[in-house]
Amino acid sequence: MPLFAFLGGIVFSFRGIVAGKRSAFLKGKVVRLLVPLIFVGPLFVYVQKNSGVANIGVTGDSIDYYLSVLWMSRFHYWFLQAMFLVFSFHLLLSFLVKKPLIQYLLGMIFGSICLILLPSDINIFSLSGFFFLLPFFSFGALLGILRIDDFKSDRAVKLVAIAIFLIFAYYKFESYGSGGWGKDSLFGLIFGLISCFMLYSLGIQNRILIFIGNFSFSIYLYHVFFLAAVRVVLVKLGITDVLVNIFFGMVMGISGPIAVHVLLSKFNLTSIAFLGQKKAAS
Repeated sequence: MPLFAFLGGIVFSFRGIVAGKRSAFLKGKVVRLLVPLIFVGPLFVYVQKNSGVANIGVTGDSIDYYLSVLWMSRFHYWFLQAMFLVFSFHLLLSFLVKKPLIQYLLGMIFGSICLILLPSDINIFSLSGFFFLLPFFSFGALLGILRIDDFKSDRAVKLVAIAIFLIFAYYKFESYGSGGWGKDSLFGLIFGLISCFMLYSLGIQNRILIFIGNFSFSIYLYHVFFLAAVRVVLVKLGITDVLVNIFFGMVMGISGPIAVHVLLSKFNLTSIAFLGQKKAAS
């Protein structure tokens, strides 16, 4: 999710927030993030609860509990709430700070301070998730606006980024279980930012992953439905091998949401409600 937020920040920096289009910007984020949350979130919790073998984490069985995914941090849908708060934060900040560079720096600083100092279990509208993602999103936006393509294409930069990543990774896993490396720690934050920069600087391209990336948001929304379905089928067939579960779960967790995206995007109403976007152009 931090990498997803980081990449979102890079894309966000290409346009930023235009002074005369703030209301349209906010409306767009409501449609993109909150509308799918309303239509998909409660449905997922219900399916998760009643799937039979994949209901880990479901602690309630009532309409109120199913609907609580709309205002509480539940399962992976916390990301939608947290990212809506990230965009809202930068929207509000744009009224106070006119220069995007300063805006993104302030976002990084504010998010980092809140992430480290505030509790990590503020689940109301995924507030802790907002603190967690804000530094990564702002860092991505900062790199995007600095236009460091020439810098990150330098081989020496890539080697240094990889070396620093490996050093952090070594110390992280050497001290595994000793604490101090969690996502809400200073070292965890720095390690995460370094990891994002390293992947960004490598500039690896793959046609298959680029194709899959076009459906990344739909895969995020719907992969769990297909993971649960695969697990139910395999359990009923008596197949418990972990590698088999991983393979079929990965295949269906990717291909299933892509098929759902293609189907739902054919109609404007379903595309908006379940994908958060207007009908795809033919």
